[in-house]
Amino acid sequence: MPYNIHQDLELIFPPRTEIKTGAKHAKVFSQLQSPTAGIPEIADLRASVAQWDDNLTVPLPDSVKITDFIECNIADIPSSVYINSSQSSAVIPTILLIHGGGFFCEMPNVFKSLLAHVIAKTPCNIVMPHYALSPEFKSPAALNEVTNVLTTLITEPQKYQLSDNIILIGCSAGGSLAWNALITLLNDPAHQQRTKQISDFIMVSPWTDISMNTSIKSPYQAQQNKDLFLQTSALELMRTFYLTPAHTGTEVEISPLYHSVDKLKNMPKTTIIVGEIDRLFADSVAAAKLINNAKVPVELIVLEGQSHNHFSHRDLRDGVFVADVIASIMKGISYMDLQGDDGLGIIICQPISHDNTPWEVTTP
Repeated sequence: MPYNIHQDLELIFPPRTEIKTGAKHAKVFSQLQSPTAGIPEIADLRASVAQWDDNLTVPLPDSVKITDFIECNIADIPSSVYINSSQSSAVIPTILLIHGGGFFCEMPNVFKSLLAHVIAKTPCNIVMPHYALSPEFKSPAALNEVTNVLTTLITEPQKYQLSDNIILIGCSAGGSLAWNALITLLNDPAHQQRTKQISDFIMVSPWTDISMNTSIKSPYQAQQNKDLFLQTSALELMRTFYLTPAHTGTEVEISPLYHSVDKLKNMPKTTIIVGEIDRLFADSVAAAKLINNAKVPVELIVLEGQSHNHFSHRDLRDGVFVADVIASIMKGISYMDLQGDDGLGIIICQPISHDNTPWEVTTP
């Protein structure tokens, strides 16, 4: 049975009346124009996002250049790949990042910047596949390609001079693709043993319910409406591009939030990172609740005052905040004291049981 949005979500994250906003963050938001608002045509929409990607991406750290990413095929899927040259690539972990973009576009500069800031903090290899985009390719084309890449990396990483220690990351729409690809392999007898090579699963602002029942019926609607980056109308358009007429978006192969808990039981340790005013805030909370119910170690990290894809804006020091958190997870160190320039920190929700007991909320 699907979860009850109003009953279940408030158990995991109590409503907050105060949303902290630093002065610099507030200034950026007052000038922010969404790249997806009110643009119905796919070509114009992609052009708008590309302009954002070209002009507002957080600069790369000095130690990593955009040319350090090479373009090649992984499992016959065009991919951006970074091979660490300072240490043996067959030993250090490999990040498989499934990019966001509402299933219809890529933001290559944004996600390479995010990954570059992780690379600068901890040695790793990178694979970022350029999966099939909608509306030219409807569901399940993207999922099939992402699943093929993940399968290849856990079965024959040596073919690409990579280690078999995989850290799987999915951002926004890529969160649902990464999660469903993981669930597919977890429940495939031919591959489920090898999924133990995935040491961490991280979702950043994931879109886990493509039907949009979760975001629209969210008990956090007031705080989600503060998100100027992503509008409900834009999500509706992206959903239309992605789904075939026969789909509602509640199918498990499209929206992983509708899987039964028995399909999730062997998932790796999971971290979900979401902005406090993210349009998809409820999607993240619901995903954390479902994973917790499957008795999988999971942590929900809420970034104070941040929107969807906040890491994509060059005028915010908080643009590298997600990279700080990811690097800390990889190194096994605490991220409790991390802060952006505005002094905005994080709120961490940790399960204290695997039943309906409310989660513990910890703030810096």
